Amino acid sequence: MIFATIAENTGRAGPHARRALAILDLGCVAGFGLICFEPLILLIYLFGLSTPWAAALVGLFVALLTLLAWLALRAFLKPGKAP
Repeated sequence: MIFATIAENTGRAGPHARRALAILDLGCVAGFGLICFEPLILLIYLFGLSTPWAAALVGLFVALLTLLAWLALRAFLKPGKAP
């Protein structure tokens, strides 16, 4: 996320580099989601959280992943400047 945001905000990266970094960031978001979801479910089980609290935690997790994916897609879909 950091690399694509820097490339987008500084304007120093071309459209191909910006898209490559955004794809890398999307892969990192997907990996983060896969790695962290099972421990989140385990913590919910271990602490015996009720259904509303568990739903709130999973909802926050999904909201975080959605925000990160939106930031990466924003950098990916930004139109490049013609040379």
